[in-house]
Amino acid sequence: MAHGEARKKLVDRYDYWGTVPLADWRAITRVVALEELPGTNRAWDLDAYAQPEDVVFDPRKGLYRIPPGLADAVATALAARDDARSQLLRGQLLMGLAHLDAYLGEMADARARTRDALAAFLGASLHAADPVRDDDARYYDYGYAYGQSGNAYAARRAKGLMARASELASALDARDGSPRTEFDATSAGRELELAHRATTQKDPTALEALARRDSRELNRKLWDLALGDDGAGLATRLEERGLDGRGVVDFLAARPALAPELGRWVRYGYPMACTTCGIYPLANQIASRRDAARAVGAKDVTGETTAAARRLRALLLRRDIAIPLAVISELSPP
Repeated sequence: MAHGEARKKLVDRYDYWGTVPLADWRAITRVVALEELPGTNRAWDLDAYAQPEDVVFDPRKGLYRIPPGLADAVATALAARDDARSQLLRGQLLMGLAHLDAYLGEMADARARTRDALAAFLGASLHAADPVRDDDARYYDYGYAYGQSGNAYAARRAKGLMARASELASALDARDGSPRTEFDATSAGRELELAHRATTQKDPTALEALARRDSRELNRKLWDLALGDDGAGLATRLEERGLDGRGVVDFLAARPALAPELGRWVRYGYPMACTTCGIYPLANQIASRRDAARAVGAKDVTGETTAAARRLRALLLRRDIAIPLAVISELSPP
């Protein structure tokens, strides 16, 4: 009971789950069934939790709701199945893994998974255009049957998911500052453009707009210090409060006046992961420190955290320990 209350307080304080791995055991059961009982699958969707723009603005969101090792293994298995349902599910798993790769800083892998997801959705769309493949006159969600042909539903879902995969590709460009001339004319697209401008064009108005959109009380003082170019004050507050600066520091690459003090902080004052935490909070600490180091130009810390993130990624993608890691992290302190 006390452990559950501690998790809830942390979620309420940070306005996102932070180090808390919200494993979705219902979704996990469905994914395990896809792997173990392929002939019984009646599901079309895996209820995506994170949105494409979360890669930039809330990259921890939903990362571990399905253990990465399980998602990777099932996505590989689904690649061999020649039906729209399997390809839709495979693409959704791949997009979730792209979020994890982006968070860990492995942008090439994130882009490759996004391309594979787009190809899976395109394959589902092509299957749905073939009336011979309409193997089910109904589609199912959470055990309820709906009166629409499987092909019609697959075509509609494939179209929506292809758009989401394209949005994810845009978000990846905004995250690492890759050259890009335009973003979608949606509210999410405009916010991604702001992030891209703030980190690549030294646009103070974009950074100010990002500060205004951040409603987290914990970050408001950090933004005030950052916009005032008070590097010493910002580093001191981060260190005294034991904060990782996520959502603020990672957007400050274009503020060179802050770099010296933040460089000292990311080298010597960055908060450590707790010694009794599970692997997910450790992954969070390494990934966030890598982003902070890259933003402030601390190349030595970037190299150190890159090596650690790659070792951890290999561990997270192991199928044999995926479920035990999820259980251990659920039972670990927040």
